[in-house]
Amino acid sequence: MRRKKLANEDYLIGGLKGRHLVEPSHRILAEAIALGGRLAPARKGVIAWVSELLFDSGLALATAGVRNGASASERRLLYSCRTETEGEAQIDLRLHAAADGTVEMVGQILPPWRDAHVEAKSGRARRQAALGANGDFAVTGIPGGRDTMVLAIRAKDGSSLVLDRVPMPARKGRPAPR
Repeated sequence: MRRKKLANEDYLIGGLKGRHLVEPSHRILAEAIALGGRLAPARKGVIAWVSELLFDSGLALATAGVRNGASASERRLLYSCRTETEGEAQIDLRLHAAADGTVEMVGQILPPWRDAHVEAKSGRARRQAALGANGDFAVTGIPGGRDTMVLAIRAKDGSSLVLDRVPMPARKGRPAPR
């Protein structure tokens, strides 16, 4: 037991060292380790800590000779999310600017989550929808006029994925935000 405790202290001291940091005394370090053992265990569930935009049709160059105006009001996005449990999820989104100025979003999370819902937040407005059995969802009536929105997927077991700054499609008659 004493050997394991010393190994933990050496590990923490090594991690705390830096060019401009002062090494803590063994007494302070022992107190920190003791206090750390009394912390509440982490909440179970999957929480995304890294998300990567793999594809954005708004950034893709149009093929030579093809007009891009017809698809400017629609945006396709593909995200890969790595979680604290080293799991991975992919979120495929299609955002479409409707004629009334709102945005319609259709998407899917893979692998699918059970008992979950999706929430889209644009400004102060929030729109929600339940995830289907295959991880699919559709959210309508998202207020347009902003360059980005926040997308959150939350399950009843506490698992969640949050994508901040999801690019919105161009409004009808306006260029796509970059």
